[in-house]
Amino acid sequence: MMVSNPSITQRPDGTYLMVYKAVGKKKPGIMGGPVVHCIATSQTPTGPFKKYDKPVFVTEGYDFPVEDPFIWYQNGKYRAILKDMHGAFTTAGRGLVLFESNDGFDW
Repeated sequence: MMVSNPSITQRPDGTYLMVYKAVGKKKPGIMGGPVVHCIATSQTPTGPFKKYDKPVFVTEGYDFPVEDPFIWYQNGKYRAILKDMHGAFTTAGRGLVLFESNDGFDW
């Protein structure tokens, strides 16, 4: 249905990794759903980007688990801060969550 909220970081090889929000059309109505985050890569920060099909930052039982990604690469790892909309990833309820990844695809 739509994409928004891109966050881009440069990879160690000089290419770029982007995380973005996507809203599907699996649910009826103007809001659609589910809300997922996906990965895309590019040779430049302005694209074109190659999309990957596997959503990231997902968890069972939530159609909209996280929001507003910010990603960066530091000390050999990708890091992402996202707003946990329901406490889907922590026991603290709604708040910020720090994710880490070795490759930017598996968080």
